[in-house]
Amino acid sequence: MGASVLDWGGNSGNLLRYSEGAIAEHNYTCVDVDQQAVQAGAEYHPHSRFVHWNKWSSSYNPTGHHNILWPEIPAHDLVYSFSIFTHTSYEEFVQTVEWLQQHTLHRQAHSLLDIRQRDRVKWFYDKRVTQFGSCVDFVKYTHDENVHILEVYDNDTVLTNNTQSQRRNSEAYVVFYDMEWLLQNLQSRGWNVEISCPLPERQPFVIL
Repeated sequence: MGASVLDWGGNSGNLLRYSEGAIAEHNYTCVDVDQQAVQAGAEYHPHSRFVHWNKWSSSYNPTGHHNILWPEIPAHDLVYSFSIFTHTSYEEFVQTVEWLQQHTLHRQAHSLLDIRQRDRVKWFYDKRVTQFGSCVDFVKYTHDENVHILEVYDNDTVLTNNTQSQRRNSEAYVVFYDMEWLLQNLQSRGWNVEISCPLPERQPFVIL
């Protein structure tokens, strides 16, 4: 692939490895809040660019900064993130995508979690029961049409329809969206956006 690619939250170069050579190392940039992952990626892929952004993350960088400048990176043809905005607030998702639009020459693609995909929500519930021994029932919200945003902190705290950042540390934080509501909300901002759920997993991606 001749296009330049920005892997937002790419850990140690996940997308580059999974591309199996389709993305050239010299065209790849990774930004992540995990300093150790960034350092490892730079060692594995010396011809790529790895940027540590010391931004606070409830689960992945709890000692990072809440108020921090955006990283200094050039515009890229394609911007991609996987399982990043599944662990940030809606407010942070919107603010970040708006900023990334200024650094995107062609398209963005960001994976999210669908609250109506009950089996997947149940998977996260079962994982918390295994991890913590018990968990508040958040699967029940999958059938509530009035719930558009579902946030789960660890095994004991659930927030619904919250759009603001809470800035609370959490060992295991995850957020689910009603995709129909999300699409309408993002389009109301004037964004040229669509939601795609490619097979076989039908993982939703916001495409801009």
